[in-house]
Amino acid sequence: MASIYFHAGEVLAFELTLRALNDYHLKEVHMMRLPGLFYHCDMLSLILREEIPPLWEHFERKKVKMMMLAANWIMCLMTQCIPINLV
Repeated sequence: MASIYFHAGEVLAFELTLRALNDYHLKEVHMMRLPGLFYHCDMLSLILREEIPPLWEHFERKKVKMMMLAANWIMCLMTQCIPINLV
């Protein structure tokens, strides 16, 4: 997010922050009982089921839950550094 803030004005940066926290459920990721984390893991699982069914079926057979794979990534989504050339 810091890279976006660097290129946006104050008003746009504020609006982007509000949208990320409210519209994309990022605020709930770190709330008690982690409702946002479960939401995002469920969404990733649905996307995987629609886009790559063989992989989703493999995970289901092996009892691999999306929470096992994606929890750390989701939790740090807004706290990790992304190089400016990738942004």
